[in-house]
Amino acid sequence: MMKPGSNMQLSKKSLAEELAGRLQDQFMSGKFEVGEKLPPEPELMQIFGVGRSTVREAVRILSNMGFLKVRQGAGTFVERLTPPDEPMERRLG
Repeated sequence: MMKPGSNMQLSKKSLAEELAGRLQDQFMSGKFEVGEKLPPEPELMQIFGVGRSTVREAVRILSNMGFLKVRQGAGTFVERLTPPDEPMERRLG
């Protein structure tokens, strides 16, 4: 039996994870289309009331999950609207 307070407690979501989840919800609800460019960082910062590092981390999370494609100098584009079927471990392997 596990003792209360052991290292098995779940940590709270970071702001970046929360923002990534909210953006993911918007993708799946049809607010964005595949190939569509996301608003620039300053606009996302204002919309969600978060800092630049939070926006960048959320974009990195969604990019690693296959939702977004970052093109240097061009912007960040929606790559897919639904989660990929393939588990992350397999894609990273």
